[in-house]
Amino acid sequence: MKYLCYRCVGDAYLRAKMSRDGQRRHCTYCGSVDNSYSLCEMSERIKYVFDQHYVRTSDQPNSLQHAMMADRESVYDWWREGEPVVVAIMNAADIPEEAAQD
Repeated sequence: MKYLCYRCVGDAYLRAKMSRDGQRRHCTYCGSVDNSYSLCEMSERIKYVFDQHYVRTSDQPNSLQHAMMADRESVYDWWREGEPVVVAIMNAADIPEEAAQD
């Protein structure tokens, strides 16, 4: 099982909660032995925040965007709005990219 210590978390609220409530474990990411959460605990907390504050964007263009892409005179280029999931997780909790990927 992998653990993330409070020192590896930049989000002030989550960092304080982990420092207070976490269990002393060996951090998988920085190697220190400090108050930590398992990645399972972290994912549950991050999922809660995502459910409350984030919206998944469409991975396909809508009908107007399809029409604009089909127009030979248009220079419209569609791209999916938002951030990749790993980047969103990393930024939301202010954690290392490796932990966000895991």
